Amino acid sequence: MEDKDKKIEKADYSGLFYPSDKVDLNDALELALGKSASLGPDLTELKIKALVVPSTGYSYSAVVASAAYRELIGRKYEKVIVIGPSHFIVFPGMALSESDYFESPLGLVPVDQDMNDKLAMDLNFTVNEMAFMKEYSIELQLPFLRKYIPEAKLIPLVLGNKVNYKDIALKIGEILDENTLLIVSTNLSHFLNNEKARKVDQETINALLAKDTKLILEEGQASALSGLAILTEIAKNQEWQPMFLAYANSSEAGDDESSVVGYGSMIYINE
Repeated sequence: MEDKDKKIEKADYSGLFYPSDKVDLNDALELALGKSASLGPDLTELKIKALVVPSTGYSYSAVVASAAYRELIGRKYEKVIVIGPSHFIVFPGMALSESDYFESPLGLVPVDQDMNDKLAMDLNFTVNEMAFMKEYSIELQLPFLRKYIPEAKLIPLVLGNKVNYKDIALKIGEILDENTLLIVSTNLSHFLNNEKARKVDQETINALLAKDTKLILEEGQASALSGLAILTEIAKNQEWQPMFLAYANSSEAGDDESSVVGYGSMIYINE
């Protein structure tokens, strides 16, 4: 049992965006894993350094997300940095959490406060608990993390505005090591018609594959666009190679084709 004095960030969307029951949630993740089965190349000998995954209800995006998370099977990480956009409040820079754990139906996810302290020394990072209240971009990744890399400690980061993506990329790069995974939690285009969304989302994916930060920021569409810019700068600095895995939009879950949200997944490897 965890210390009662520890601060826990509650799961606000359990039972809404994904099942609240542990068994039902695990069954949903297993079903998504089965549907995400790929005939792509064997990546077991490659080092996976980062993921791009969706941040919405599992009925829409769990299969797309699983296309990336399945590549973590059999791998071990000590730390995972999750960058997600702020959906409800506006603030400058990047928000850190003082919570000791983040709650998930599959178990508590411990926060690596040592890494938080290192980031907090940089002016681009500030403790801001309000940024994490009701913020689903971080929460929706927690069940996947508990299932696929349960030993990893979490460094949750919420994106504000006025983000100095180059400086932030350098700072995050300083704390990355062989045992750290980086995740950007983001949806792609919002509320375009099906045909337009697919075209726009393909352009965003192409810019990511080209590691073209300028094009991502000028032409890309995503909830965490600056997060993708940060990831791209790190990928260039660290010589990571992006690989596209899966795409869908909300029309495939039965939503109106005249106004959809796009979801994509990618991994970044270091040979």
